[in-house]
Amino acid sequence: EYDTAFFDKRAKFFHYLPDIAVVTSVEFDHGDIYRDLGEIERAFLFMLRQIPASGWLVACADDPGAARLTAHAPCQVATYGFSDGADWRGVRAGQHDGCEQLAIHRQGRPWAELAVPLAGRHNLLNTLAAVAVAGILDVAPEAIQESLPAFRGVRRRMEVFLEANGITFIDDFAHHPTSVRETIAAAKARWPGRLIRVLFEPRSNTTVTNRFQDALRDAFREAGEVWLGPLHRAERIPPGERLDRDAIASALSRDCVPARWTDDVDELVRHLRAEARPGDVILILSNGAFGGIYDRIRAAFG
Repeated sequence: EYDTAFFDKRAKFFHYLPDIAVVTSVEFDHGDIYRDLGEIERAFLFMLRQIPASGWLVACADDPGAARLTAHAPCQVATYGFSDGADWRGVRAGQHDGCEQLAIHRQGRPWAELAVPLAGRHNLLNTLAAVAVAGILDVAPEAIQESLPAFRGVRRRMEVFLEANGITFIDDFAHHPTSVRETIAAAKARWPGRLIRVLFEPRSNTTVTNRFQDALRDAFREAGEVWLGPLHRAERIPPGERLDRDAIASALSRDCVPARWTDDVDELVRHLRAEARPGDVILILSNGAFGGIYDRIRAAFG
């Protein structure tokens, strides 16, 4: 739904003609393009018109915004999620050999038992979406069962980029408050009992403003420690509209989540070098380069 280019402010998906469109969520984001959630919802409604009548909308039943689209689709509709009424419903069945065990029910009937090598509820939902699309395309459940355990995810999504001195360093693209919250929850599930230190770069055109001020604060509450890094291109944002990192850090600290902010990436690395201990998980959240922090960490810990 983000804009196509600096010279074309239409949503990217208006350039696509999908036979199958998967909608994972409809939330407010991209405040530089959309004034409010209503404008984003209208963009998605227009997108639905591009799906042919013989095509499919595959929508997340667990997300209210995505679920609302199903009533407006001019095509066939399938829903997925953990909700009881989802056409493709997942039931979590614990963990085994490092994989989430996920039972799939299609139209209320058992369809497959999957081992998912990805952590976090959001990744299980993405798995359900992929399974739904594969099922619609008549892929046999046995083929999905066989191939899924070999999938190791994609770059910059819970990607382990370094393990040194017993410390695990993770790179993730999360920048929207929902993504931040779900990624922290996924890290806690994947590495239970370990201290999760979160380094966050406010970089997107919305997260650098105060429109997500409270939502970001709440998204960090389950972390073991939080550092807020430099505000990307802060000089372009009027002071009264900037994300108030000090307010977030102070609120978290009052709630017993140690939190600080800095404009100096090297300070972050020095802090990790001095304070990180074997067993810690360092979760770096950024949709950009974070001032070269990845190479600086490799140099400091390699």
